[in-house]
Amino acid sequence: MLTNKHFRFRTGAPPLFSDEELLSLTMPVLFLAGENDAFLNTPKTVKRLQKLVPNLTVNLMKDDGHAAINMAPNVIPFLKTDIAVNEAVITS
Repeated sequence: MLTNKHFRFRTGAPPLFSDEELLSLTMPVLFLAGENDAFLNTPKTVKRLQKLVPNLTVNLMKDDGHAAINMAPNVIPFLKTDIAVNEAVITS
């Protein structure tokens, strides 16, 4: 398969942000995840993020797993919130 020839699949654990890095986030953060994710311990991740990320919004998809497909209806309202708009940096 052509994709396999030119793409390196991740084989190890995903990179993790340190507690200090998460605490330093000042922008609004949206965490989207499926409750049935086979690769990520979603409840543990949500608990950690809620403890460390000040401006966190969590959106869990009840019947979804790891693949996040057609998430625009979940992302666009977050991007349109006052807090997200006020934090945005526009560059030309």
